[in-house]
Amino acid sequence: MVHPSDKYYDLVITNNYEVNLKICVMEIPNIVLIVLAHGIVFAILCSIIGAQKEIGALAGAFLGLFFGIIGLIIILFCRRKEPVHFTDQLQNYKTLFDSGSITETEYNHLKGRLIEQQ
Repeated sequence: MVHPSDKYYDLVITNNYEVNLKICVMEIPNIVLIVLAHGIVFAILCSIIGAQKEIGALAGAFLGLFFGIIGLIIILFCRRKEPVHFTDQLQNYKTLFDSGSITETEYNHLKGRLIEQQ
């Protein structure tokens, strides 16, 4: 089916044979470009907001890309990340060390990283 906005180019190939081909290059409809731009904008926005929430940046980007404004609303209603206090995290590491889940080297490494973050 020929569409008025399609552009046609003649291609002639000669190599002992002469073949005339008519190549149709369809223009991308503006609505497709608008939908793509809309998805990208919402993906970026939702990933930024999602990084501050428990849902995370990657899941936020997917929600924004595929669901647009609905994805943004979902992310806005997600809970914020709860900051873990220094003493609570240090106690968690100590509990893991005492139970034998991590070695002393791992415990010291995690404790050092925690101190650097403070």
